[in-house]
Amino acid sequence: MKTLLRTMLALVVVFALAVAIAALVARQMPPWHGTVSINDEAVAIRSLGDLDGSHAAFGIALGAVAVVGALLVAILAVVVGLAAAVVGIATALIAVAGSLLLVASPLLFIAWLVWLMVRQRPARLATPTLEAHA
Repeated sequence: MKTLLRTMLALVVVFALAVAIAALVARQMPPWHGTVSINDEAVAIRSLGDLDGSHAAFGIALGAVAVVGALLVAILAVVVGLAAAVVGIATALIAVAGSLLLVASPLLFIAWLVWLMVRQRPARLATPTLEAHA
């Protein structure tokens, strides 16, 4: 578990550094503006150089949280899947054992009766009785 947490932390740090470097590179780019029109709706695209420092930091933090959240969701999905598989296998084994016992019960009953007939019974011990002495 420690290794997994260390790996996730390392991935978050690497991701944060990559986003920070990308933000610095984008800040050095010349400003450009564009417009995308879809079905008479226009969306203006601004340059990344117009971002403030707080907006860039918020974007980096939000990206790191999204990466950690995605990793946790993936791990949780694997754990839930494995738990469901274990429950399914256990249920199937119980059902198979029950059906085999149901089929074998007459044979087991006959074997028990035969065992009762052929076993050697231990000799009865004399039991002490209380007699009145006159």
